[in-house]
Amino acid sequence: MRIAHNNPQVVEDPAPRARFRVFGDSALEFELLCWIKDPAYKGLVTHELNKTIYKSFAEEGITIPFPQRDVHLYHKNN
Repeated sequence: MRIAHNNPQVVEDPAPRARFRVFGDSALEFELLCWIKDPAYKGLVTHELNKTIYKSFAEEGITIPFPQRDVHLYHKNN
């Protein structure tokens, strides 16, 4: 919420809000909802918000889980 409020393109009314959406395979999925001054900047503002959130998570020691797979290789002798 702090990051949305600090972005100059995000408007105050309606106020930004975060919502918990779903339990993912390896994550709790949240969504940040906010309005911006100029819809033409949606892509840029989304990038700025995501980048700043990612950096903030790293500073707080929050890691993003990624799916992992084990691959087993078998060698068959003829």
